Amino acid sequence: MSTPTLANADAAIRRRAANIQLAVFDVDGVLTDGRFLLDTEGNELKSFHTQDGFGLRHLITHGITVAIITGRSSGAVTHRTRELGIEHVFQGCRHKRDTIDNLIESLKLDASAVAAVGKGLTLRGRKCSGAREASGRRADGAQRRLRRSA
Repeated sequence: MSTPTLANADAAIRRRAANIQLAVFDVDGVLTDGRFLLDTEGNELKSFHTQDGFGLRHLITHGITVAIITGRSSGAVTHRTRELGIEHVFQGCRHKRDTIDNLIESLKLDASAVAAVGKGLTLRGRKCSGAREASGRRADGAQRRLRRSA
């Protein structure tokens, strides 16, 4: 049996990525920094990065279906996803797993053709990586470095 190498892993990842037909994203902590602002009228504001929008449009342009599944409901998400041309938008989802399973079934896809990023999104029983947790770890490390240098 051969020893795994970075080159082999890279090739395996590229093969799996080449089969992706659906990319599913959560919003808070994935497409935003996890914060939201409320104005005096109770309207919710979110900050989306333009490069994320570019990346989502790039996926769509190259034939990959993009979906948004989020636990919150927000006019900002409705506006941004409409602006980007994202057709599959599910807001206020209490059971994200059921939503992603139903979407996969309606699109007649195999789960191996799906990539998902976000807290609470699972695919075939595996929890997907959450950008919020990863960024939180980086932020904690940065804060420790700042304290040490002060």
